[in-house]
Amino acid sequence: MLVKLVRKNSAAEKAGIKAGDVVVKVDDTAVSTSQEITRTLRALGAKKNFTVTVVRNKKEISLPVTVEAQGGSLRAWADCLQC
Repeated sequence: MLVKLVRKNSAAEKAGIKAGDVVVKVDDTAVSTSQEITRTLRALGAKKNFTVTVVRNKKEISLPVTVEAQGGSLRAWADCLQC
């Protein structure tokens, strides 16, 4: 799933996700659509630390993500990305 925009000061930005990245995994689950990302995040439950794998410049990069307490639901994390 192509990331078009990452919101400023978001957990996604802090993790290093950039516009132009292609999200291919959340933790160990392959994803290709925003619906799959949302479904995978829901399955993580209350987990606040997970890994997102992106393709950037034809290379896979695993980025650790921490969702902070400040309104930091996993759904809010997904909303930080505009895809």
